[in-house]
Amino acid sequence: CDPAYGLAELFRERQDYDDDVALSYAKLCQSRAEELLGKKDKEICEICFLHRGLVRCFDRETGLEDHCKKKHQGGYLCKRKGCVVRSKTLREAGLHFLYLHEQGDRDCLVGFLMVLYVRLAFLQTGGACSWTSTATPDDLIR
Repeated sequence: CDPAYGLAELFRERQDYDDDVALSYAKLCQSRAEELLGKKDKEICEICFLHRGLVRCFDRETGLEDHCKKKHQGGYLCKRKGCVVRSKTLREAGLHFLYLHEQGDRDCLVGFLMVLYVRLAFLQTGGACSWTSTATPDDLIR
């Protein structure tokens, strides 16, 4: 982990908010994968997606940086070598790093399915449920 992101702070939030954050990044991963399929040297604007619900695709080398400077006051560039994604806040840069680099795109989908599975169980029992399943995340996508 890159200590500049303060990742320890990311895990001190309320559980329901954490679920919403995980779901947002799972949706981001899914939308990003769909939009970039077959598009080499392109990237989506994470700020537009998370804050405006827009999937906007730009050239990786110059288009995304120019867009972020003009529309989002620059943003925070991801610290991972080769990544051109910019985030609105330092906290979001840490979340980007966690969900898109540390866990990987496949885990984004698994995380999305896990959040939906747990929320559904919670809602079906009126909020009085416990985790007793022996299913793994891989079982949810089979």
